[in-house]
Amino acid sequence: MMTPPTLVDETVLTPPTQAHVTETSKLTEMMAALDRLQESWPKSEREHLSVKELNECLRASKFDLGSYLEALLQRAQELVHLYPEVLERLEPRDSTCATPECIHNSYQYSRSESRPVIDQSLINLLLACHIRILDLFDHIIFHGHMCASAVPFLPKDHEPQLDIPEIKIGSFVAPKISAASMMIAMFIELQSSLNAKVQQLHNTVSSAVGHESREARILELQCESLEERASENVPSLQSLRDIFSKLGLIG
Repeated sequence: MMTPPTLVDETVLTPPTQAHVTETSKLTEMMAALDRLQESWPKSEREHLSVKELNECLRASKFDLGSYLEALLQRAQELVHLYPEVLERLEPRDSTCATPECIHNSYQYSRSESRPVIDQSLINLLLACHIRILDLFDHIIFHGHMCASAVPFLPKDHEPQLDIPEIKIGSFVAPKISAASMMIAMFIELQSSLNAKVQQLHNTVSSAVGHESREARILELQCESLEERASENVPSLQSLRDIFSKLGLIG
């Protein structure tokens, strides 16, 4: 006689354990989100536009600059918090071995050990996210300068305002003119923090892989290039803040 198979009640099955969210998956999700932000920026088929035409293009696209700034601020904050996690992953591990006849003495292992001891893919993904954030800040800075250049040509009875997300602390809601100043200050602080992080990344990469291999030189050059570009971003934001302040757009 054959024993019928035991039926399992699906309601009592243990749900599968969720996979650990790695730094790579976090950065991949961030890169996709930053790409969507970049694509949301209004585009014109014409390369050369007057200030009036640029503003008309923005109005026609129904572009929400406030939401854009809020999303960019959030992603920049996330990257600041992700940098230490990645740096920790890149720290060299203690390779001391006391196991007799350990497999690490095999020929195949020795071949793999000759390769870079650092996760190049993770570093490149981190650098890509940082570069894309700088791209988005460049959009904001350029647009800010264009808006500032248009202010003197506005009608006397027209009061210019910046499209800035509401900043609320408890029950206090900052006035628009103060919110703009606070937003720029937050962006400057975030960029300064990211500048410090990329310098730490450069130091970590140098100590982990040395300076001899081609891979090490490539990674170092990438870090140096990002450091140079990132260092230009903070003065640009500070300059934009000064211009807005002189025009009375921020308090």
